[in-house]
Amino acid sequence: MKSLGACYKIKRRIRVLNKCGGYIYMVCMLISFLLTFLIFSTVTIPLDSIGILSLGAIVATFGAALITLADIFEKDRYERIKENISILYEDILHEKAWKRWGFLKRKYIMKLLNNDVVKSELKNPTPSFDVGSHEIVVNLPTVLDDIFDLPVFKDCYTMRKYRDAFMTTCFNNKKEKTKNEMDIFSSFECVYDTLRSACIFRISRCIKEFSIGLIVSSILMVGISLKYASLIGILLG
Repeated sequence: MKSLGACYKIKRRIRVLNKCGGYIYMVCMLISFLLTFLIFSTVTIPLDSIGILSLGAIVATFGAALITLADIFEKDRYERIKENISILYEDILHEKAWKRWGFLKRKYIMKLLNNDVVKSELKNPTPSFDVGSHEIVVNLPTVLDDIFDLPVFKDCYTMRKYRDAFMTTCFNNKKEKTKNEMDIFSSFECVYDTLRSACIFRISRCIKEFSIGLIVSSILMVGISLKYASLIGILLG
């Protein structure tokens, strides 16, 4: 396993990481708004204040329950990530942990006074593992921002795909070794579990955004329905 050192490099060109990540949450919000509209337009209820408020309360309550469930998964996975990072550096690698500074953005584009443009990208630790035919390299998330900045789904899939090949190489390779087999094995499992937890965290965040959309859209639909109940009855009838 290569060194987990990281660097902050100045570049003229930046590679885009998870470019569409932010749009996923917007899509979740839009889906929740559409779903709420479909519920209000298809469910047969009397168009009076009690029926409208009851339906809105049901949708909002369901959204609140989803938020609670997603929040539990988020907190559990984030604590797991922090614990794994601590174990990886302190107990397995026996070196000082790499820590991302919160005030540094993943990417910078700065225009200097002489009109030169300087682009920079923050690099996380990139552990590599020998899978026999080649080495796989993944990005290691260490803080909350990394979970959204880094391609955790891609890296997790890569480690899952070559997991069996890595195990075979790790325990059958009798060439010169600089580390104990169990240290290499533990490093792989620790990084893999960290990436898997990061994926679950992001899925939980999508569910949370969807749930927030349900609550907000139900409030809006209740307000609109109460104000234009007669008009909505004509349109939907």
